[in-house]
Formats: sequence, C-alpha cells, structure tokens
Amino acid sequence: MLKNLKNKTIKNENLKLTYYKVLSVLFALIFWVFVIDKVNPEIEKTYKDIPVEVVGIEKLRLNNYELIEKEEKNIDITLKGKRTIILDTDVDDIKLFYNVAKLKEGKQDIKIEADIKMNGVYVTDMSENKIDVQIDKIVREPIPLRVLPVGKVPEDYILEEVKLSVENIFIKGPKTYVDQVAFLSGNINIKNETKNLTKDILLVPVDEQSEVIPKIELEDDYVSVDVLINKVKDIDIEAVIKNSVDENYEVVNIDVTPKKMKVKGDREKINSIKFIETTPIDMKGVTKSLSVSSELNLPDDIYLIGESKRVKVNVEVQKIITKEFTYEPKDVKIINVPLNLRSNIKDLSGIIILKISAREDILKDKTKEDFSLYIDASEFKKGKISGDILLNYSGSTYKHIEISPSSLKLEITEN
Repeated sequence: MLKNLKNKTIKNENLKLTYYKVLSVLFALIFWVFVIDKVNPEIEKTYKDIPVEVVGIEKLRLNNYELIEKEEKNIDITLKGKRTIILDTDVDDIKLFYNVAKLKEGKQDIKIEADIKMNGVYVTDMSENKIDVQIDKIVREPIPLRVLPVGKVPEDYILEEVKLSVENIFIKGPKTYVDQVAFLSGNINIKNETKNLTKDILLVPVDEQSEVIPKIELEDDYVSVDVLINKVKDIDIEAVIKNSVDENYEVVNIDVTPKKMKVKGDREKINSIKFIETTPIDMKGVTKSLSVSSELNLPDDIYLIGESKRVKVNVEVQKIITKEFTYEPKDVKIINVPLNLRSNIKDLSGIIILKISAREDILKDKTKEDFSLYIDASEFKKGKISGDILLNYSGSTYKHIEISPSSLKLEITEN
C-alpha cells in the first residue's frame, strides 16, 4: 500500500510540473506578443508624386475605341502596415493605375486603383482617387489628296498637270481627329525638271491650316503621282494656199496675223518643229484680195497656249495688165560688137512692138523709157546676120514678155 501511495505521489508531481511548463510557455508567448507589438507597431507613410498609369488600351482598341484625352497625374498615397514592412516598402512597390478596357465613348471620371507588392500593407488615403479621360470611337473615312509641286521648271517649260493615281484614300482613327483632317498632303519636287516624271509621294493627314493631325492611320501611306511637263516655244505660222487664182490675176502678198504663236508639247517634238501651217486656203478662180480666218494644222501632241486656235490670213490679189511700147530699129542697142566690125542697124526702118504683161502695181506707171532693147553681137561675123532682140530689165517680175519682130536682119561689114 505504501508502494501505491508513493507511485500516486510521483504521478501528481509530474502533472504539476507539466502544468507549470505549459503555463510558462503561455506566459512567454503572451510576453513575446506584447513585446513585438510594442517594438514593431503599425505605422503610416505617405509616398509623394507617384505616377498614375493607364491599362487596358489594347482591349479598348479591340472594342473599336481609342483613348484620346487623359490627365497626366502624379498623386500622393498613404500606406499603413507593420513598421518593418512599411520601412521596407519604396515607390517601386506601388503601382497606381486606371483601367480603360471596358469604357465607352465620351468624357468620364475613372477610379484610380492601387496595386501594392508588399503583403500586409493597405491604402489609407490618396490625394486624388479619380482621373478624367475621353474615349472616342474609331471611324474610317475617305479623304481627298492634295499633292503640291515644290520648285519651278525652267523658264521655257510649263508644268502642265500633276495627276494622282487615286483621288481619295481611307483613313482610320478617333472620330475627333478624323473630323479635323481636311486632306492628305504631299509634296513633289519639280525644280529644273524638263521631262515628265512619275514618283511615289508620302502623304500626311493635315487640317485646313496644314497642321499635321495625330493618331491617324492611312490605309496607304503613298500615292503615285504623274507630272506632265511641256516645253514652250514661239513658232512661225505659215499660210497654205491651194489652187490658183484666175489666170488674169496674181497673188501679190500673203500676210498671217499673228505671225508667231506660243505652243507647248513634248520637248523633243517641239524642238523638231520649224513652223506650223494653216489649213489650206482655196484660191481657185479668185479675182480679188481676201481676208479669211484659218485654223492651224497642229501636229499630234502639240498644243496652243491660249484660247484661240485660228489666225487671220490676208491674201492680196492683183490684176495682170498688158502694155505695148513701140520702138524703131535705131532704138535697139547693139552691144559687144567686135572692134573690126560694124552694123547697118541705123539704116533700117520699120517698128518694133514690145508687149509686157505684169501685175498692175508693177506695170501701170511704166513707159518705154523704162525698158531698153538690145542685140548681143559678141559672136557676129562679117555678112548678113539675124540678131535676136532682147529686153534689158531688172528688179521686176513680168508675167509675159513678147517682142515683135523678135529679130532684125543686119548686115555686118568691116570698118
């Protein structure tokens, strides 16, 4: 019995010892929590000028919208957490953002959200919690093109045409910006160019003041441009006459007004042309002067500069008249007579008739003294000779000359 009592006593002592150990651990834990709480308390810290980022742009665009206006903001944020964690947190652990992925068209306020990388830290305050944005619908519109020449062609050339391969190109972008686009602008350099040229020209979207509009996508950034450059030349005009006037009349003068006209065309073709003819003017049977308007017979691909394609042609026509002049044999001069010979021309009798036909303006005032008849005796020999009577004249055009008789029978003797 003593043995059982002893064992029971030992067992009670062991239980008591265990109790004290558990109680000591509990007190130690409570003390540790108390100490930790006092040594590492929760604190707040404000982080200044943290940039606010935007997210969800790509998804917004997939929904056919675009963020066209946003505030650029840096705000202050206050965080709270255990002292050791807060002290270990810097600005790189803080992300401030707003999400535009599900927004629709219009101006609106968006909540600013915070993403803190450190666990056990939460936001207690932000200097601002909203941001203003504007969302625009993405539209597609055809826009006219305007390509302007830069520089000048040489003085004797002309820029004829700047021809575009297309008149419009579709653009795509936020409606606000698309509505501002007046045209797609480009420049082509033509300085000192003398031949036609073709180039691909870069286009940019601009407003009426030629200011570039941003956020615009062109379905084609380039346009093919053909530039037509012509050479310019003053060229003579020549009248073309067909058929003859009445046989008793003659064309005296042909005058064209203007005498020269300015034409344009390919350089090589222009350089090969010496003059341009009028369409034929029919003079068949005409008995008087006339003035007509005639078109020009332009070669292919040669063009007049100016509205008028006609010229005035004055054709002067005069009547042909005939005059007779009477001479005696002694009036006929013998020239080139050999020194040892002489003729009996002064002993001859009879008359010689000179009949001349010519334009009235040439012949009407002429007298017999204006004409001289002669016989060339350079080949004469002694004996009886028939000498041809010739007319000595210069400076005038005669339509018909008749001398009757046409010769004189002479006797050539020695001196």
